[in-house]
Amino acid sequence: LPPEVVDEIKKYARPTTPPRLISINTIAGEDLKKHPYFRSQAWTIVNYRKQHGNFKKIEDLQKIKAIKPEDWQKMVLYLTLEP
Repeated sequence: LPPEVVDEIKKYARPTTPPRLISINTIAGEDLKKHPYFRSQAWTIVNYRKQHGNFKKIEDLQKIKAIKPEDWQKMVLYLTLEP
C-alpha cells in the first residue's frame, strides 16, 4: 500500500498484539524470506551476517547497501538481537 494509505488506516486501526520479533542473528534465510518485508533481502542479510559476524546492534543492518532507508524503517519494527 502507498504510505499515505497506510497513514490513513493507522488513524482508525490499532493492533491488538505486538509484532513477533525476529532474531536477526539466529534466523535462517529460508525463514526470514517468509516475512513480507524481508523477502527480497533475506539472503543478503544472512550472507552479510556470515561474512561479518553477528550484528552488534540492529542499526548495523544499515551498513548493507542493498537495504534502502524506506525498507529499513519497516524492518526495524520486527527485529531483535535476542535469540
